[in-house]
Amino acid sequence: MRIFCEMMFTEILPTLRALVAKELLEKYRMTQKQVAAILGVTQPAVSQYKKGIRGNKQLFIPKKKIVEFSKKIAYEIYFNDMKFYEKICYICENIKDEIKHKEVDKFLCLSRVKGWVRKE
Repeated sequence: MRIFCEMMFTEILPTLRALVAKELLEKYRMTQKQVAAILGVTQPAVSQYKKGIRGNKQLFIPKKKIVEFSKKIAYEIYFNDMKFYEKICYICENIKDEIKHKEVDKFLCLSRVKGWVRKE
């Protein structure tokens, strides 16, 4: 059994980062350097996201939902001057109900177990 956090950090976040990066680059006309700073990655990583080399795993979430969600996050990041890491708990809370994988315990959050994040 895998915990949700494991899937989140190894599979979902890289794909979501790639989609958010593309949205910020294309729709909001940000530079790769600006997007890298927002996402907490390097500029070459953003270049790889743009080319589809990185962050292109097939997820257990409907593609339409993840694309809609990435656009919403890009909008919130752009207009509220936020960093991607500030949205991680928000992302988890909104994506975990979409997971359709029987081997993932989607109800266990390591951040909450360890007391790093308080449930609001």
